[in-house]
Amino acid sequence: MIRKKLSNRILMACVILLATKNGEKFLKEQLDSIQSQAYKDWIVYASDDNSKDNTLDILLSYQKKWGKKKLNIYQGPDQGSAKNFWSLIHRVKDKRIKYIAFCDQDDVWQTQHLQRGIDIVRKDSKTPQALGSRTQYINQEGKLLNFSPKFLKQPCFLNALVQNIAGGNTQIFNTSLLIYLQKVPLESPIFSHDWLVYQIATAIEGRFIYSEHPSILYRQHKENIIGRNDRFLDRIKRFKLLLKGRFRDWNTQNLACLQYIHNDISPKNKEVVKRFTNLRNQPFFVRLVNMNRLGLIRQNLRGQFGLYFGFLIKKI
Repeated sequence: MIRKKLSNRILMACVILLATKNGEKFLKEQLDSIQSQAYKDWIVYASDDNSKDNTLDILLSYQKKWGKKKLNIYQGPDQGSAKNFWSLIHRVKDKRIKYIAFCDQDDVWQTQHLQRGIDIVRKDSKTPQALGSRTQYINQEGKLLNFSPKFLKQPCFLNALVQNIAGGNTQIFNTSLLIYLQKVPLESPIFSHDWLVYQIATAIEGRFIYSEHPSILYRQHKENIIGRNDRFLDRIKRFKLLLKGRFRDWNTQNLACLQYIHNDISPKNKEVVKRFTNLRNQPFFVRLVNMNRLGLIRQNLRGQFGLYFGFLIKKI
């Protein structure tokens, strides 16, 4: 049976949020990598979005092997991956949980992934904190490929508004940040759960930590929702999305979500949100001047050029 309510049992210190849908091909390998973590104080919340393959059967078999104290299975909203992850965020209610980690169904976690991430985030439990990192790409068969791009600029809200620097499959955050994430309701339009984590953490003057040391093997296959962005063809694909106005749509959704934490955003960043919102609809020459004054940044020169180009053609 798929459970729809949390029990009152004692929960582990770290909850792993696993969103699944038709993931039978790689799910076992991911679950095995979770079981092999050096950090053992975890529990998995798995939310399945109406899978038509054997995904649910695999989850139930691991639940039987691990026990229900280590794996809870829920019925997802079936509105896309981001909404599925956000539904899991709203399921984390027990105050004894200290850390939260997102988990994709098709990756492989290196043994130290949880331990290393929690060691970094736990240094200041009162400050809303999140960690994200680079990944190492692997192909469908698990063969090692190259690494995701390394970003050198310090994470900040002026970057978070226009760029996500760390995939959700790498993110680990504390419950001090969770409080603010849960203010964004599930019915809100959410394109990217991980991008929203980066935006909220920096908007409230929390701490977003970027690590250049990967501990996730990020599997690349034709069903990837986002996938890698380091190859020429990947960049062409994203450029086409820019021209179609997809980035503008995503920014509109993100701004709508930020309204739910408006009172928690720092005064400085409230002004940034206001100016960014106005900038998107200003006349061309006014937009050109104000865009430079606002100081929005992407992590490299190519990205910065794309940002300026997108604003000038009103696609951001």
